Amino acid sequence: MAVQDRRRDNIISITYEPQEEFTDHSNKEPMILTIVSNGTYQFELNGHDYEKQAPFIMCLTKQDKIKIHNKQGYCSAASFSFSPIFINSALTEEALEENQFDRIEDLHDRNLMLMFRNHQDGFDGLIMLDYFSAMKVNEWIGIMGSESLSQSDVMWTCRIRRYLLQVLYLLEDSYYELQNGKSKQKDFVNTVMEYIHTHYNQGIILKDLCEYANVNRTTLNAAFKKKTGVTVMRYLADYRIKMAKTTLEHTNLKLSEIAVCCGYNYETYFMQQFMKKEGLTPSEYREKKFKKRSKTE
Repeated sequence: MAVQDRRRDNIISITYEPQEEFTDHSNKEPMILTIVSNGTYQFELNGHDYEKQAPFIMCLTKQDKIKIHNKQGYCSAASFSFSPIFINSALTEEALEENQFDRIEDLHDRNLMLMFRNHQDGFDGLIMLDYFSAMKVNEWIGIMGSESLSQSDVMWTCRIRRYLLQVLYLLEDSYYELQNGKSKQKDFVNTVMEYIHTHYNQGIILKDLCEYANVNRTTLNAAFKKKTGVTVMRYLADYRIKMAKTTLEHTNLKLSEIAVCCGYNYETYFMQQFMKKEGLTPSEYREKKFKKRSKTE
């Protein structure tokens, strides 16, 4: 069931289940994100039989029907469920059904919901990730759950929203690969990209990425430019700004916290890099998005 905000005396449409047993979805929110971190599961999902070995992700709704037939080994799974309006107040059930959004940002947030809602053409909401990425998702969902229980300060919902968006962004690429009928090629560029997506908040230097990919900097940069159009460090910088923009738009977190969350040791350096990339300070960007949203609403 939804969480009571003890600081503002209202209801937040999120639910955390640290030990998912797949027996009852009635107390969960509409979108159910489940990370299966250990074990082998034999189950039926929406009339289709599966046998999956952890780690894997389930993006389900309350309407999806799942029945576990058998579990082997030490099995563990955790779920975090949420209403789309927790991500963006424009994502009401009616708006999602009519699929009419005026703002580009709302359209992208709508697209993040497709991996939960768009179960067809052989896709039942199951997304396989590499072991390391799945463990990161497990860590982030655990943090979201802990924050929902502790409600550490007045920004606890903003902090959960930031982690939830971080998870959804990580899953988004894999989802679209599945929709396009492609399997992600596991070359060293994709390996480094996944590393960046899960470590962008940490101090990363080119030497670290080269050692991780087991290639020299010339080879890595050449391959990155061929695939993405930019060098690997530019890709890292752009991804940090991308996540900063998302956090600015969807939360009221302080700039100092956003800077650290996005891999900047100093708020002033974060502001400089953001201004260089966007032509606005982080505060100006947030104010612009707020005014645009208010005008639309």
